[in-house]
Amino acid sequence: MLNVPLPSYTPPPNPSPPYSTSTFHSSSYNLLLHPLLCYSQHCKPALVWDMRTDPTPASLLQVPVPISYHSTTSAHALVIVSEHELYQPATAPPRHVLRLFCGIVPPTSTWGTITVNSSASSQACITVLDVLNAVRECMRTPIIQAEWDALCKKQQDRVNETFDSRWRMSRTPTVARGEGVLRQDFLLLHTLWGGLTPSFVERDAAVLTLRRPDP
Repeated sequence: MLNVPLPSYTPPPNPSPPYSTSTFHSSSYNLLLHPLLCYSQHCKPALVWDMRTDPTPASLLQVPVPISYHSTTSAHALVIVSEHELYQPATAPPRHVLRLFCGIVPPTSTWGTITVNSSASSQACITVLDVLNAVRECMRTPIIQAEWDALCKKQQDRVNETFDSRWRMSRTPTVARGEGVLRQDFLLLHTLWGGLTPSFVERDAAVLTLRRPDP
């Protein structure tokens, strides 16, 4: 469903992966996820990303060591995610298609499932950046009338407030307002990447967790 083209990039010959497969997180179907993408119940996600922004090295930060949810992440503890890491395989063994399910999005909605495809070629495996681009493309998609009608009045008011705040703060407010309500506006405060958990009921699938900014 979502296939976002990547910028031109030529990886170094025979790169040495910075992570061994033993550090990947697995499920009952033995799907291993790259550590940058993983969700943890005990630690903050390794990837710090506001999903309202495009996933570029300038907008992505990495926590080099696990940080407890009870700790305050210092800016000095974060490092920029390298382009090389973004082009690492998202899974081990490599997969050509990965489906993502988001818990706060009703599975019956038109975007209850995000399908990630490799953007390099039909033979190439999905990369970390492929996953992030697919999520971003989903979030920036305008909603349809049926999705709006499915909300109660209180939910519609909250989404409207989020939409109004977003377009007023945009560098191009006229353009942003003209785009209308986007799927990311439905997230309200849950705008941060929380990580992926391998599915225990679906093959080649994972559950996407979202986070709210720390108070």
